[in-house]
Amino acid sequence: MSQPDTADTTTFAVNLRMRGDARALIDCAAKARGKSRTEFMIDAALRSAEEAFLDQTLVRA
Repeated sequence: MSQPDTADTTTFAVNLRMRGDARALIDCAAKARGKSRTEFMIDAALRSAEEAFLDQTLVRA
């Protein structure tokens, strides 16, 4: 799978459904980091995706 083009500024909407307690926790964590909910969730998702690929690489090595 190819890496995303970091120069691409096109954005896309992603809709999620979650429980209220999960949203509240994310909001509190985002506020603690000085980020919006969107920024916090994007950062967390990207970090998780990178870890998944690193884990896969380590297993194959």
